[in-house]
Amino acid sequence: MSRTSKERELTAVELARAAGIRLDGLYVTLRSGKIPARKDVDGEWRITTRAFEKYMRRRSGRVTA
Repeated sequence: MSRTSKERELTAVELARAAGIRLDGLYVTLRSGKIPARKDVDGEWRITTRAFEKYMRRRSGRVTA
């Protein structure tokens, strides 16, 4: 079994709810490839918690003017 198969995956809806972010904004980020994700056979986005946490760490390091 590969390491990625052991990682917890969330749907976009679950992730948005857990992170307190807007779903429409998350979809834009997923489609642009800023968060590594995949679509399952039903067409739902699946995002590993590790990928999302990495994205959020990079994002929190940004400085806004």
